[in-house]
Amino acid sequence: MSGFSLSRKNDLVFPSTVTVEGNTFEIAPDFRNILKVMRIVRDPVIIPSQVPEIVGRLLFGETAPDDPMAALALFISLERKPTDDSRLQRDEASGVAFCYEHDAEEIYASFLKEYDIDLMDGSFLHWFKFRILLSNLSEDTPFRKKLHWRGLDLSEYTGQKNYAAVYAAKEAAQLPETLSGEEQAERDAFEALWGDIGS
Repeated sequence: MSGFSLSRKNDLVFPSTVTVEGNTFEIAPDFRNILKVMRIVRDPVIIPSQVPEIVGRLLFGETAPDDPMAALALFISLERKPTDDSRLQRDEASGVAFCYEHDAEEIYASFLKEYDIDLMDGSFLHWFKFRILLSNLSEDTPFRKKLHWRGLDLSEYTGQKNYAAVYAAKEAAQLPETLSGEEQAERDAFEALWGDIGS
């Protein structure tokens, strides 16, 4: 991540503000808030024109910028490497696509196992910190194991007795693919801001 350095001040590595056209806005950077925004953007019940106002209230409170979605995108960009121009949201270690919602159980169990962090206990966890910890989970965590099965090359098992079992395990780990026309339009809008998270 471009902004991470052990020699920098904490508020620079894990910022709680974003500056838009010379104006600085306080943002609520807890990982739950960012994940809520992801759900809001993709929620078919919410009218798209209402999304910016909802996101503005959730992340910026009373003093939201004129374009809260653009401000959020700018905030998120502070985390990314300058050379990373990929629109795909993929696991940094394996390159396999994942979904925060679909893979929530494995992410939760992995944080508990690896870091003794209960993501449901309500403690503040900065989005950037959450992403760092997620991308550095070890191979024996539930999340990483699921991604292993999801990205497994079945050609290595062709002709082997356990092919059927391996195939079934890989299928069980896959992200859902069936999308309606409306869902696809929502996904396209979502990916314009977040990148492809695979579901």
